[in-house]
Amino acid sequence: MYELKDNFLSDDDFTSLKNLMIGGPFPWYYNIGKVHGEDGTYQFTHAFYDEGVITSDHLTYLQPIIEKFKAVALLRIKGNLTTKEKKTTMTPLHCDGQNTWGIREGEKDWLTSIFYVNTNNGYTGFEDGTKVESIANRLVTFPCSIKHAGAGCTDENIRVVINFNYII
Repeated sequence: MYELKDNFLSDDDFTSLKNLMIGGPFPWYYNIGKVHGEDGTYQFTHAFYDEGVITSDHLTYLQPIIEKFKAVALLRIKGNLTTKEKKTTMTPLHCDGQNTWGIREGEKDWLTSIFYVNTNNGYTGFEDGTKVESIANRLVTFPCSIKHAGAGCTDENIRVVINFNYII
């Protein structure tokens, strides 16, 4: 159901991406709500790609990841940055693209991959209780129809992930 790969990128590719998104001048945009606009939370996001449109000059940094997917179509690529919390809270469980692309349960060729840019005590939680820890240079992949949620961190100033939605 879930495919987990540690040390997903080469050291050079990972360092370039991490330095861009965490250490360099990188444009993050305030977003009301993590899952939807009325969920009482916020995050900072960066849209790299959205339904056939390149929306970021920084998409080239993600090419080493995208090439490994062997995708026939990209749907969306978005970076998420959340700030340190006093106690860990999870977003509401959701399926990426359920409303946008009409993904139905059981569609296995529509995938979500989450790439973890930094290590922290946040995680991705799944409806079945599985938790995937936020470990730098880790990638988890699962069908878009599987409900998941992000959990913030309490041990680092930020938690940074990149969310990929695509078709294989």
